[in-house]
Amino acid sequence: MFAAVVPNDTTPGEAWAGYRKTVAEVEELTGYTFFDKVPESIIGDLKSEPDEVSIPSPGRIQHDD
Repeated sequence: MFAAVVPNDTTPGEAWAGYRKTVAEVEELTGYTFFDKVPESIIGDLKSEPDEVSIPSPGRIQHDD
């Protein structure tokens, strides 16, 4: 799982991965509870684990016209 708190402007650009947060952090910030129908015994640890998957820079897209 991942969550992000990103400015609503062009600041992040391709570096948006630096704005990743845990779901628990976003819940605390917003006051919302996500995945409230999933039992706490299942979702609890997932909400507090940070997403640390490497995000590659976007590659150039080539269109074959």
